[in-house]
Amino acid sequence: MPQTHSPQLDYAPKPSLARRRWLRQFAVVLIALLLATVAWRWGRSSLERMRINRLYSRCAAHVMPADKVIFETDYSKQDQHFTGYTPPVWLELNQAATAVTLNSQGTAFLHELRTPSGQRRLVGVDLIILSRSQLVFQPRKFVPGVSILRPPHQVRGLQKDMGLDTAPKGLLSVYAGQLDPSDPSHFTIEYRTDAHTGIIDGWLKDDDTVILEPRPQNP
Repeated sequence: MPQTHSPQLDYAPKPSLARRRWLRQFAVVLIALLLATVAWRWGRSSLERMRINRLYSRCAAHVMPADKVIFETDYSKQDQHFTGYTPPVWLELNQAATAVTLNSQGTAFLHELRTPSGQRRLVGVDLIILSRSQLVFQPRKFVPGVSILRPPHQVRGLQKDMGLDTAPKGLLSVYAGQLDPSDPSHFTIEYRTDAHTGIIDGWLKDDDTVILEPRPQNP
């Protein structure tokens, strides 16, 4: 009976020791580069979140004297101009936290308040000129950060702006708003025209809205 021979299998030669070492070293370098890229990106974002937290803290403690004029214009002049003041730190926070340049012709109030239930909120009220005869007060709110992973963020939702219900004919001056020392949810903004001096009351509510109401004028 003829003998049969099984075919011999040819196995690929094992890579040399030097080649295996090179592959291991390449894998180690590749992993290190990937980890370094992730760490760099996380580090940059962490630094930016820390910066936003610092900006929030500075805005939360911001105080302006009651006699500081933050907006002024003369409605009696045909070529109407205005002067306004917006704290640079408030501009920085809005740019850093929302990536949007703040539209403000003057900041009437900036400080941290508390809702009636005790929640902390940073509140800023800016004046916006819509037209020669339209001037509004626009509130913005921020929730404080709780950690480096959760920095402050803007509160969005329903919020009504308030128009200045006076229609002045001459000089209008708006002064820096002041905290109510007896109510951490309340603040006031004073304004003056050629005819009278007025007060605007502001309240931070539990639903995160800010209510702005001019006080009735004395007859």
